[in-house]
Amino acid sequence: YGYGGGAGGVLINQGQMNLAGGAFSNASRSFSNAGTIALSNWETFTALNSGVGSTFDNTGLISIGANSVFDTGTPARFSNSGTFAIAGGGRLMLRDNGIAALGAVGITAGGTLEVNVNGVATPLSALGGVANFGTTQVDYGATFDLGAGTLDMNPGALGSLLVMSGGVVRNGIILPHAGVLAFQSNATLDNITDLGPVTVGANTYVVVSNGLRAPTIDLTAANAQLYFSDTNATLDHTSLLMGGPSGYSYLIEQAGSLTLTLGSHAVLTQTTGSVYAQGGAAGDALTNQGQMNLGGGFFYDQYTSFTTTGTMALSNAEALY
Repeated sequence: YGYGGGAGGVLINQGQMNLAGGAFSNASRSFSNAGTIALSNWETFTALNSGVGSTFDNTGLISIGANSVFDTGTPARFSNSGTFAIAGGGRLMLRDNGIAALGAVGITAGGTLEVNVNGVATPLSALGGVANFGTTQVDYGATFDLGAGTLDMNPGALGSLLVMSGGVVRNGIILPHAGVLAFQSNATLDNITDLGPVTVGANTYVVVSNGLRAPTIDLTAANAQLYFSDTNATLDHTSLLMGGPSGYSYLIEQAGSLTLTLGSHAVLTQTTGSVYAQGGAAGDALTNQGQMNLGGGFFYDQYTSFTTTGTMALSNAEALY
């Protein structure tokens, strides 16, 4: 139990704190970590600092092992320019007040990042508004839940990075600004209502569930794939870039009897390569209400039905099958 509750009470770690199998409570007015804190074996770290002038600052490394919890408490100001590493079964609990910046966070399979509001565990909401992030790595089996909040990837001149190496990002808005949303391997976007430009890498797929709105979706890398898991999915207010100098681009349905609609403000552009629109199950349908500009390659429609009420323009020896 660390205590320094007076106006000037400060606890500073510049070394190594190995906490395992128990509970560590810090009640100093301000807490600063410039070293390393490692939690393991069901350890719980609770920061009890709160009130006017209280702070929590991490410029070092805080690793949260399996079945361990790090609770940042309710300081007047919370800031992380260091790194939180959340292992499988580990949990980083933020309180929904005083968040100045949440910098680098790595979430591996089974790890959890959550905000606790007035004692009730909720996903990240950051006062219902905006949280600023640095580098966040979401690996296979991990979930980053925005809780109807906004992820603002604009922490400063260096920009920020959200890396999807599997895992799920869901329930909110992502504002990339100067940052980068990178798909290094297969990932899922669930109920992301607004998003910056999306680039899907070679031999990578992204699953879209409960809608997606992005100004640009680039599938021109070799074998880049966009999957849809809803029975009725719509892409609108987007520029969809498909085809490439090597390999194929794919629009693929995962649900039976799916209708994929390109909305009236959607533009699909192919200038080379091959595009496969795959929906081979009975009842699958592709509907174009927008603009399809197909030039210089092959477009294979493998849906059981296709309807266009928008515009299709074929040029430059394009072939549609």
